[in-house]
Amino acid sequence: MRLVSVLVAAAIVIGLFVLGEKPYAGSLFPTPWDKLAHISVYGTIAILLWIGAGNGPHRPGAVALFVLAIGLLDELHQAGIPGRSADVSDLVADAVGIGIAFYLLRSRKASAAQEAARQSQPALKGNP
Repeated sequence: MRLVSVLVAAAIVIGLFVLGEKPYAGSLFPTPWDKLAHISVYGTIAILLWIGAGNGPHRPGAVALFVLAIGLLDELHQAGIPGRSADVSDLVADAVGIGIAFYLLRSRKASAAQEAARQSQPALKGNP
């Protein structure tokens, strides 16, 4: 599962850079929908790399920085493409996507832990 997650994330990133050079790429999502696209794509990459990174105390920070670096590289890449431009607000949207992804992952983990704790408690027997 971890390897598949990393491979899918890599495919998305490669797609961003390869398809981002196409003449139509800059007009796929008009404002403000382009920000929603950034949030969705970078949130998805963050989730996939979170899964792919496995467990570790530095996983959240490392994954967040890595995904944000991908966003920065994408913006710098766009600056060199005719008809495209680098936009700081896109990078902010990328960070928001990463934050939402981490919030959802942590919420899911907390819910799973609560459910496991609930199921491990013996059933209380009432008095007849």
